[in-house]
Amino acid sequence: MRKNIIIYFITLLTAFNLSLNLEADANLHSRFQSTNRLKEKYAVVSGQSIIGMLAAAVLAKSGYQVDCFEIRDEYTRNIQWAARQSLVNELASIDEKLADSFIKEVVKPIYKGSTHVYADGYRRNKSHDGLERGDPSRLPSTCDEMMAMSSVAIAEAKVFETFLKKYLQSFPNVHLYKGYFIEGHQIPDLIVIAEGFNSKSRNALNIPLIPAAEDKLQIAGTLGIDSGGILVSF
Repeated sequence: MRKNIIIYFITLLTAFNLSLNLEADANLHSRFQSTNRLKEKYAVVSGQSIIGMLAAAVLAKSGYQVDCFEIRDEYTRNIQWAARQSLVNELASIDEKLADSFIKEVVKPIYKGSTHVYADGYRRNKSHDGLERGDPSRLPSTCDEMMAMSSVAIAEAKVFETFLKKYLQSFPNVHLYKGYFIEGHQIPDLIVIAEGFNSKSRNALNIPLIPAAEDKLQIAGTLGIDSGGILVSF
């Protein structure tokens, strides 16, 4: 008999935030008892992106045996993330030492607030109290609440990804692999798809793509200290 598979989609859109609360489901543990892995809960995370690795950390902390798959040889994304305080608080909810190390080793604080440029060219300035230590008790309850927060730090994607990979390697119940999990791998109790838009794993499993937010224009721009940002293109 084939096992039931529960698919969790984790999408990173305009917000940089992770909301995985496994404890919120009171029936979670009873739903994952039918595994062949010596009664251990077994999960697969396809895609070692920032979101994928954070998902793997949450699962490992919750008692899962986790196999993580990634097709890239190394992290080379030359992009930056603007991080809100909510991200640091989310990291602290996983591991307070992880959040402290993130502040020390990964992010660069933004001291003068931030400027958000909208698709119509309108600029909205946001001020803040600065980057603080992670506080798990201050997680936003809604996406709107999180999006209203100002950016407090800048993180380079490849530095953050390398940092999280090292953290995952400290877990005895997490194993990292190169390639796709769908190639001859056993069916897990839980699958996390943390790949891009044209996910090979999602397509192979015939999982429909469900939009998680309304379509919005992406904006490219240049940062100027005096100008507060110059709009380049949509």
